[in-house]
Amino acid sequence: PAQGPNYSAPAPDKDPTMCLRFALALVVATTTGALAFDTAGDDGHLYLAPKTFPTTEHYVLYWIHGAKVDPKEYVPLLEAVQEASGLTLWVGLPHFLIDMPEPGLLDHNIERTHQLMQTKGKMPDVDNARVFYGAHSLGTVWLQKWCYGRRKDLKKRCSGLVLTGGFLSREYYKYGDFNVAFDSDTLTIGGSLDGLARVTRTVAESYHQLVDRYSKSPHKQRDFSVVAIEGMNHHQWHAGEPSFLEKMRDIRADISDEEARSKGSALIADWLAQRTGVPGAGTVLDKAVESTRVFVKPIIDAYLLEGSRHFDSPVQVDGPLANRCKRGACKDHCDWTRHAQEIIAGDLGDDWHLEVSNQFADASSTPLSGGAFHLPEISNDTATKTVTVTTYSQSEWALGDRLDTGFVPTSAKEIASKMASRQCLLVKGVGKTGVDFSVDDPDFCQMANKDAYDLALSRADARTAKRFAEHGQRFTFGPDEPKGAGPLFLMSGVSYKDEGDAGVLVSSPMLKTSIDYWVKFRPDWVPDPGCYHYCKLLSPARAAEWIYVDGLRRGLALEAPQDATADEPISIADVAATDDRCAAPDADAKADRCCATCPAGTAKYISVDTMWNACAETCMDEDKAGWVKWFEKGLKLAEPGAGCAEEQAIRGKGTYSRFKQTAVHGVPLLKKQLNVTIDMFGSTDTTRPARRALLNVLERIHDFDKKAKDNLGKCPDLAALADPTVDRAALEGEWDVQAYVDIAQVGARCQSMDVHKPEPGGAFAADFRAEYKAFLGLDVPFSITQVFVPRAEGPVYDKHAVVPLGSVLNLPTVVVSASSETLVLFSCLDIGIGHVPELIVATNSKSDAASAEARAKEAVKNALAKGVPVDPASVKYVDRSEC
Repeated sequence: PAQGPNYSAPAPDKDPTMCLRFALALVVATTTGALAFDTAGDDGHLYLAPKTFPTTEHYVLYWIHGAKVDPKEYVPLLEAVQEASGLTLWVGLPHFLIDMPEPGLLDHNIERTHQLMQTKGKMPDVDNARVFYGAHSLGTVWLQKWCYGRRKDLKKRCSGLVLTGGFLSREYYKYGDFNVAFDSDTLTIGGSLDGLARVTRTVAESYHQLVDRYSKSPHKQRDFSVVAIEGMNHHQWHAGEPSFLEKMRDIRADISDEEARSKGSALIADWLAQRTGVPGAGTVLDKAVESTRVFVKPIIDAYLLEGSRHFDSPVQVDGPLANRCKRGACKDHCDWTRHAQEIIAGDLGDDWHLEVSNQFADASSTPLSGGAFHLPEISNDTATKTVTVTTYSQSEWALGDRLDTGFVPTSAKEIASKMASRQCLLVKGVGKTGVDFSVDDPDFCQMANKDAYDLALSRADARTAKRFAEHGQRFTFGPDEPKGAGPLFLMSGVSYKDEGDAGVLVSSPMLKTSIDYWVKFRPDWVPDPGCYHYCKLLSPARAAEWIYVDGLRRGLALEAPQDATADEPISIADVAATDDRCAAPDADAKADRCCATCPAGTAKYISVDTMWNACAETCMDEDKAGWVKWFEKGLKLAEPGAGCAEEQAIRGKGTYSRFKQTAVHGVPLLKKQLNVTIDMFGSTDTTRPARRALLNVLERIHDFDKKAKDNLGKCPDLAALADPTVDRAALEGEWDVQAYVDIAQVGARCQSMDVHKPEPGGAFAADFRAEYKAFLGLDVPFSITQVFVPRAEGPVYDKHAVVPLGSVLNLPTVVVSASSETLVLFSCLDIGIGHVPELIVATNSKSDAASAEARAKEAVKNALAKGVPVDPASVKYVDRSEC
């Protein structure tokens, strides 16, 4: 029977307590029991059948694994969830090729896992309301998108989600009258030491928006719970070795793996039990949510002081509601600029006090740009002895923050603050005379930056503060860096100079003007440029992120892998087969790097090469950087403690943390100004180009033009031309094109195709390569990726040619014939007034030239006899004698 041979329903007054269930979870989590492999399907999907049957109703939890993590590694966690939940709980673990969750295959793989549980496990039918979903890391990204797409179908809607090492995307936030456009109850759990999905995003921001704000709003329809597990990192959600990215970016945990998974499983189990009405459920979760409120309060307060666009200040330049700004002025404000203005003002004396207002604004806005000047203004009230000053702020963030991955800091990397000078506050405000401009000599920006850091340290909980004191790389603060004009100030940024064990030196650009600055020469239409004291400030939220996350990477990094590709199914040598620019990294390369740590007087700069999908790091002083910037437009100052490893790759899903070589780049005639020694890095995404394109096409397949699928027009019946006996596995390999009918190949030479192993379901990808004659007779290499996706109703493929700018061309295609020696493909597209045929005849690249040419001619003859509609005179043969 479904309940098991020894099942009996417990009496209500004898139901095991939640405390006992969680004790059982701890036992299970600390036991290394082997997975029963009869629960695995042929395609790698797994399931865990209930070991006990405490409820008559059955429940299901589907779990989507993280990137490069075998689903089996979640078994200890999920078995503990089963034990602790008090439910008759089935767990399904869909598997994805090379352990990479793929959004286009979620439906298919979850359904296959469901079938596996029913056929092999004899799972009874389960109503959709009793089906839940969970995920880790990258799996959380695709799972929530999948659930959101099912929200309008009551029979398919996700009843609830568990997100671990991930979070609900900002795309569901409605910032104006705050609401969350996500229709499933969601539990978010993050480790406080998660180095990939940082706690400031996974927990602090999620808690503020989903618990503090949404749960109290009139729009509340769903329950969102957010919990931090203190001392846990990203890797501890699964057993086994850390993935490559975890080795590169995760932070060393300060609780054991067993404790981490025990706490995680207890929270998930209690949440499931609460959702399904188990008596006494919810107390563990409620306690954890309250504990999290206390833990994240200092972080949230720091973001509120910044005026973060992700918290309560979306109406600002580059904020979610930037369109509400008028003529460059925005209604939201930055309290930290107010604090910095108070530092500049100091004690005004004679019982005068200061009132500071602030709003966000475009710091470069002028009437010439369609905006307005936004400049500090001073006024006073002698009756109340009040000096009032208006100030303006504009924040800037890391580029990767827009991707909302939690991988890069989510706080502003600097706050450009327009404030009034101390001299003018005393003269124009208080009314003093003879005040010298030297009163603005102190390094006020430095003082504000140190306050931000000290505030973040003082408010951090004792455990976090102690950890940072023992293992963190501290901030130190340099003098203000004066700039001579507004544009120079705007173009400069806060400097974060990594000085190794000595810490990270933080320095701010500063611009100040005296009360009589430029008075005699100022045109009437230009506002008075005197009385200003501008700073690029360190955000207190950035200081908090440094203390909780980024400042720990140096002292608490996971051990770097000896072989960066040891656990990768696709090796660097494999990548080099498709791109000879890729060189395998030297195992001892780190010791030979020029720029891991920059010497005193220099700072780390980085630049991403979009053509070669690479990144370079170098150390140089500000003067040299100014020269190099003229020629290297992508050059920018690195974030503190960061470099190419934190940059999202232009192509693929990796970062530039795969060291390749150290080299000297420059211009011979300007060696002193431009020659720089650089460390070069490639992307960690070693997915071959064709494989990556295939994944992208599968993800976007539903957006493609459907006409080519249903209407062949004047093209023949392609299905009738296909060879039904073709073994798809035989398509894989290197093929030399011998003959073709294809207008796009006119002028090409040495064409070839590298066909990759078909995916589950039959889709496959191919790299097409050729050379074309160009200027001065030079041979210019050309390549394009083609993706073949089979239709459900027959042997016809849709060939998607991924071309520049991301567009996709569709061609219905069939395999006319295929053997180990010869491959014939035919495509045909109706264009209304006729049709466009395309024929490719290729032979195995290992064949000798004479036999290959003979086989190609025979293949063309057979294709024409079979009815392939091309003019024999239009078939072009490739001269491969010079290839």
